[in-house]
Amino acid sequence: ASIAHNIRNPLSAITHASQLFADGKDLPEDDRHLLDIIRRNSARIDETVRSVLQLSRRDRMNPVALDLARWIEELAEEFRETHRLAPERLRVEIAFSPDPVEVDPRHLHQIVSNLCENALIHGGYPDQPARIEIRLVPAAETVGRPLIEIADAGPGIDAKTAREIFNPFFTTRTSGTGLGLYIARELAETN
Repeated sequence: ASIAHNIRNPLSAITHASQLFADGKDLPEDDRHLLDIIRRNSARIDETVRSVLQLSRRDRMNPVALDLARWIEELAEEFRETHRLAPERLRVEIAFSPDPVEVDPRHLHQIVSNLCENALIHGGYPDQPARIEIRLVPAAETVGRPLIEIADAGPGIDAKTAREIFNPFFTTRTSGTGLGLYIARELAETN
């Protein structure tokens, strides 16, 4: 966390300086292109720093009694709004209403949001956008215990990638940090 904070300060200065430089009205196209490179890479570094900071806070749990059915409906609505998704692109299925569960809602939000983000990115086909479903169902092995499932109708994950997806810094995208699923798993285990 200390290293991440020490990276964030000069990164903020670089980002701010590039914004000020971009305000110049007579910049040649080559300079604008270089500024775009600075912005994109600064955003990638910031995302990595943010992920590392989240990972460093995983042990700071603040569990509360949570009504999962209501919480899932609210998260789905927020996710739809944030990503401008039509209701049919993110559906919710509440199969039962369990007793409140003790969980850190910030951690659960990060876990479920990350899984939905991945489904949105990887869960579609070139001619068909991703469709995501969040399900609250009873866990098969324990009566009354809830299970949250995130599903999409996409092509799935090949066996080689499936073995790697929870490793830190593993990503199949050039713009990803490779920390999302790793952090989601760590937070799930913490809770």
